[in-house]
Amino acid sequence: MRYLRVFLVVISVLVGAWIVTPVALAQKEANGLPESVAKQFPTKPIAEWAGEKVVFLRMASNLRHYGYQMYRKYEEGEDEDLIAGTPYETLAGKTVTIQKVEKEGEYWRIIFALDGTEDKYQTTAYNETIDNVAFVYALESAKKLWKGKKLICLAGALGSIQGNTTDFFNIKRFCPVTVVDIVPGEYDHKPYRFWLKTETGQEGFTDTQLGTTNIADILQGSEAFNEAFLLRACYELNPCRCDVSKPF
Repeated sequence: MRYLRVFLVVISVLVGAWIVTPVALAQKEANGLPESVAKQFPTKPIAEWAGEKVVFLRMASNLRHYGYQMYRKYEEGEDEDLIAGTPYETLAGKTVTIQKVEKEGEYWRIIFALDGTEDKYQTTAYNETIDNVAFVYALESAKKLWKGKKLICLAGALGSIQGNTTDFFNIKRFCPVTVVDIVPGEYDHKPYRFWLKTETGQEGFTDTQLGTTNIADILQGSEAFNEAFLLRACYELNPCRCDVSKPF
């Protein structure tokens, strides 16, 4: 009887590990990223942004006529409180280098240089974040890690762009996808867009955070990498042990 109890305990432990290991691996994280790669996306406080490059996010077609309202041309000696905005076409997809970060009372003033030109722009950060940008270091790190590689997609749908509209199509959750590219997205709280290809040849995108740099405190983790993907290497430690049509 004693040996039977020991046998049952061992079996229960093994079955438990068999079921929960993929979940544990998926949830082992730092700043919304798998712990194994989190160091590639360090959190950079606003006071340390000088010298960093950022790229301006594109906007949905129905918002483009508003332009980048929180950015304006910088001229030495001008009224720094004036926010005139900048036309969408001037900055969309462009890369700028942060030249100066200055604390002004409760806010921060940030001055950028548009790469390849002598033009400078400025904005104000009210919660230690700025609008409409993705950090180049995060994009480059993500491409080195995952472009051309396979991940397990946790999303049940991917986006596709048809003309000026974005449509979505359903895919099976927990299916393997190949990362075609990683580019700036459209949204401040998930500024990095993963273009993906499924094993059936469908192509679409999902947007995520990559760490917590320039993500408002209240939104950190809401669209984290770990909510969108599971590293294929982790999943393959327990192949075929989950119903891929349902979440863990």
